[in-house]
Amino acid sequence: LGVSRTPVREALFRLSTEGLILSDSGKSGFFVRPMDLVSVSNLFEAHMVTARAIARLVAVRATRENLDEMKTAEQAVVRAIWDEDPAAVASTNAHLHRLEATSSKNSFLESLALSIHDHGQRIG
Repeated sequence: LGVSRTPVREALFRLSTEGLILSDSGKSGFFVRPMDLVSVSNLFEAHMVTARAIARLVAVRATRENLDEMKTAEQAVVRAIWDEDPAAVASTNAHLHRLEATSSKNSFLESLALSIHDHGQRIG
């Protein structure tokens, strides 16, 4: 791959601290943390809470430019749906949610929303 061990270790450590992977200390390996039904339910609850908070803040803090960017992103999601392109739906939808989180002008909520999205990627 042409990558030294240090950045790979740092990336694995970050993924581990974010709870996305687990280390197998006996074998010095890593694997994706499995999600059970309770974890999925908790993830959706967290998403609903943060999405509502972000929406409230976007309603009062978003600039015209933010709104225009979100409208363009939403149109891209609709196009991807009509094109029946699941990969494009996922990526355009993720972009739209990132724009919403950024438009809330709350860095803590933005960070939470991105973390929740990262965990949600494991569900599919």
